[in-house]
Amino acid sequence: MKTILFFDEKKEFGELSNFWKMSHPLIFEGEEYKTSEHLYQAMRYIIAEQTPEIVEYIREIRTAKTPYMSKILANQDVSDKRYEWRRKLIEIIDKYYDHVSIAPQWFDVNIDAMRHILRLKFTTDQKCKDLLINTGSNLLAENSPYDDFWGLGRDGDGENWLGKILVEIREELKNSKEKTKVTQNDAIRLLDEWVREQRVKSVSSNSSSNNEESEEEPPKKKVKKENLIVIDDEHEDEDNK
Repeated sequence: MKTILFFDEKKEFGELSNFWKMSHPLIFEGEEYKTSEHLYQAMRYIIAEQTPEIVEYIREIRTAKTPYMSKILANQDVSDKRYEWRRKLIEIIDKYYDHVSIAPQWFDVNIDAMRHILRLKFTTDQKCKDLLINTGSNLLAENSPYDDFWGLGRDGDGENWLGKILVEIREELKNSKEKTKVTQNDAIRLLDEWVREQRVKSVSSNSSSNNEESEEEPPKKKVKKENLIVIDDEHEDEDNK
C-alpha cells in the first residue's frame, strides 16, 4: 500500500482537491457551487441562524470567481491589500462585517461538513468519482505545506483530515452491496438533514447567548481562520484577478 499525494488542482490527482472545478456544479438548496471549496466555505454561514444579511453574504461566497476568493470572503480576511481584486473583496467584507457571523458550533462540526460535501461532490461528478475509486486501497494525503489540519503541513506530519475523509468516501462508493452503496440522492438527503439540524443548534445557541448577556455589550466574535495562507505572489496575482 502506498500513499497518493495530491494538492494542486491543475496537476495529477487534482480532482481530489477542493479547488477542482467540476464538470457539473454542486447543487444545494437550489443554488450552484462551482467547487466543493465554495460550498464548504459557504457552509460556515449556511448552518448559522439565517438573516437577510447572511443570505446575501452566502451569495457573495457562492459566486466568488475562484475557490480561493470564496475562502477569503468566508474567513473575512482583510490582511492583504496589495492587489485590486483583494481590495474589492475587502469592500464586500467590510460591508457585512458587523452583520454576519459563522455558526457558533462551526469548529466542532467542520469535519462533518467536509464529509457531507465531499460525499455530494463524488456522487455528482463522474470523473472525480472514477478517479477516487481507481486509487484502490492506497492512502490519500493532501500534500499541502500550508495546512497541517486538512493536509500534511510543512513538516509532513499533519492530521490530513481531507485525505482521511476521501478514503471514507471511497469505501462508501466502492461498497459492493447495492442496498448500502451511496448515491447522489443519498448525499443530498444526508446533507440537507444535517444542515437543518445544525441550524436548529445555531438558533438555540444564539437564544441562550442572548439570555445570558449582561447590560454591557460583549465584543463581536471574530471569525477564526483555518490556515488561510497566501501561497505565493504569482498565485495571488494571476489566478484570481
